[in-house]
Amino acid sequence: MVIDDSQVVETKSKKNKIDDDPHLNISIFNQSIDDHWSLSSFSSLVRGHNSYRQEEKDRQDSSPIEAQKESNKTNLEDEEKPLRFRLKKGADSGNLLHDILEYSDFSKPEHLSLDSPLQRFGGLADKDQDLLAQWLYECLLTPLPPINPDNEFLDNSNAETNNEKFTLADLQWSQTLRETEFYFPLIDVSMHALSLCLQQYRADGKPVQLPEKSQLSGMMRGFIDLIFEYQGRFYVADYKSTHLGDHLEDYHWQALKENNQRHYYDLQYLIYSLALHRYLACRIPDYDPEIHFGGVYYLYLRGMSQHNQQNLGVFHTAISVTTLKQLDQVFHGETIGGQL
Repeated sequence: MVIDDSQVVETKSKKNKIDDDPHLNISIFNQSIDDHWSLSSFSSLVRGHNSYRQEEKDRQDSSPIEAQKESNKTNLEDEEKPLRFRLKKGADSGNLLHDILEYSDFSKPEHLSLDSPLQRFGGLADKDQDLLAQWLYECLLTPLPPINPDNEFLDNSNAETNNEKFTLADLQWSQTLRETEFYFPLIDVSMHALSLCLQQYRADGKPVQLPEKSQLSGMMRGFIDLIFEYQGRFYVADYKSTHLGDHLEDYHWQALKENNQRHYYDLQYLIYSLALHRYLACRIPDYDPEIHFGGVYYLYLRGMSQHNQQNLGVFHTAISVTTLKQLDQVFHGETIGGQL
């Protein structure tokens, strides 16, 4: 490129004229900038209670420290364990399992999408592809107990409802939404009010104190592993690769509930439930949460088996209309029971 010297001289001349013009003044910004607006997530809300934060999706199945400790434990006994119990802990294993389920057609459980996820997370189960396929095949055929809409947060795993159970394999692709990203506004949300809402939901009398800011404004963002429709009702589902023991019996409903509360996964699924509730209100004419909102399934993959009759590995709970309304109020900056 050839530069014309006359253009350079002309440009400098114009600049000097501007600098010497006494009628031009520099504008001074004297307004305040609101720096309270932020993009929040479940992870950011509970930072401080958990030992790490996921950057993209809220997969907090174990911390890096815990995962490193487990990776250092190598012995012959581990080689003899079923893959579900010896697959290493940590985000990589969780992401591998999530990705396989994200791209697999549940109604064809014998044809899981293994290739691309295994390439992305090479080394985790390369030598155990058949065992991995069999494990997730069992997960898709694990009976899921129906959720009684009148029993929020109660264990009905022993209810005599075996004939009403269904499986993920009963769902057609068109009945599911995978890795659904959502945003909804945060309008002067009181963290104390959110803590109180969670405390009332748990109903165990123990105080709940969420860390970080006292108030939130901006947007809430998240990813829901699975939303599905079954018999006219819509459900939130999340996959967990959490290791709770080396026996299926270690994944009973009460153990899953305790793990949810320990890691604040109950807050996670309440946020996801509110996102789905608001979405359905916009998409379904004459939406009624008592009719259309089904509840929550948290699927602990290491404990799921098509052969067990005790709903092991499956945490399930209704979310009452009262809870949904309370959450809606909190995230609109309103109070609960007259308390901030």
